Amino acid sequence: MNEKIAVLLSTYNGYDYLEQQVNSILKQTNHDWHLYIRDDGSTDETVSLIRELTKHPQITFLNEKKIVNVGTVKSFMDLLSRTNADYYMFSDQDDYWLPDKIQKTLNKMHEVEKTSTNLPICIHTNLKVTDDNLKPYRLYNEGPSWNDFPRILFNNCATGCTMMINQQLKELVKFNQINYKMVFMHDWWLTLIAACFGKVEYIEEPTILYRQHGSNVLGSLDGSKARKTLNPLNRIIFSDYDCNEFIKALKIITEFNHEYGNEVKGMNKEYLLRYSKLLTDSDLINNLKLICQLPPMETSRKKTLLYSVIMLRYAKKIRNN
Repeated sequence: MNEKIAVLLSTYNGYDYLEQQVNSILKQTNHDWHLYIRDDGSTDETVSLIRELTKHPQITFLNEKKIVNVGTVKSFMDLLSRTNADYYMFSDQDDYWLPDKIQKTLNKMHEVEKTSTNLPICIHTNLKVTDDNLKPYRLYNEGPSWNDFPRILFNNCATGCTMMINQQLKELVKFNQINYKMVFMHDWWLTLIAACFGKVEYIEEPTILYRQHGSNVLGSLDGSKARKTLNPLNRIIFSDYDCNEFIKALKIITEFNHEYGNEVKGMNKEYLLRYSKLLTDSDLINNLKLICQLPPMETSRKKTLLYSVIMLRYAKKIRNN
């Protein structure tokens, strides 16, 4: 039986690369999908291009009659809430999907579902970071991934444009209750739901070319910016970047606790409860106790130490956000 896959693409001033990205979706080895495009208030020629692209029967312009800017997170969540399928994938406007991306991800989804019946599942993959002309120069993730809830609370493991989620995961999303000011990205929110109530699984092989260029809305840190921001000495002396990242994590932890706290148990619940209070109760003594009892579960000992230092050094700043 053919399964229905909804590919959800949010655009914003993406005219330069959109047609190339859509063509990469059209060239997929799996054809059992439908592409839904939502424009987030473009001021270039993106909307006109979308109207041309939707002449293809597998492409729908979802908000053609009501084009408003709501931001990246709400735009993707609006797409998810207004479509119905067995599985859902998310597409950026400026990447390029390798031909077997859909099929490889679907195969992994089927494999996980065999042992995890009726659970919410998120599958995500690696990606190749490229220059403006799609020339690859590195893998996005060159180390092991993580899939446990406490670590994902502090650092998302899944890149949205590589993800596939199932209908069971979508059914857990409380679209009308989310405070979007507290949720940094839709992929982080969905991955947390899967990690808490189901499974997050990773494909080490890249399935997309992830274009980096000057007009990216969101993207990885690269080049001189990455070397300056992520230099170990700079991160100790100048912690603004990591402090802001930690505050983003606290906001999503607080919102997740608000929406799902009553449904979470054990250590996961402890992390939600204790860290969700930091935005209002952060102080040096409280934070030191928390670090000793429930240290921030980061992806490495060094980053756990860094976040612990931030909790002590910026206790007041954390409380004022």
